[in-house]
Amino acid sequence: MHKKFIAIDPGSEKTGLAIMSFNGDVITIKVVPTKELAELVQIDSAGIKTLVIGNGTNSKNVIADLTSKTNLEIIVVEEKHSTEEARNLYWKMNPPTGIKRLLPEGLRVPGEPVDGYAAVVLGKRYLANL
Repeated sequence: MHKKFIAIDPGSEKTGLAIMSFNGDVITIKVVPTKELAELVQIDSAGIKTLVIGNGTNSKNVIADLTSKTNLEIIVVEEKHSTEEARNLYWKMNPPTGIKRLLPEGLRVPGEPVDGYAAVVLGKRYLANL
């Protein structure tokens, strides 16, 4: 078994991408333009054989593009409620400081798009079903 995989939360304009280990560690989290995704996956996929992708927005187009441009095994996972889980994960990995920590969690706005964290959520869902 390979040591890492790529998880993707596809979107129309931007896509969350996470490189994770099979023990659940997050190696990289980023948000990339969807139109550049296949090229970036090819660059990031050295030594990686598995790509996990959510079944939500624009997933059919992204899967078709990645299938034609990579040799990675593509595994589709359920994306339902991943954005909400991603917001929670963002705050867990980036605890609020200063006055933000006094705000109720529902009123806090992450300092960056959470698409990359949604990719982590999808990667964790994949690992939970292994």
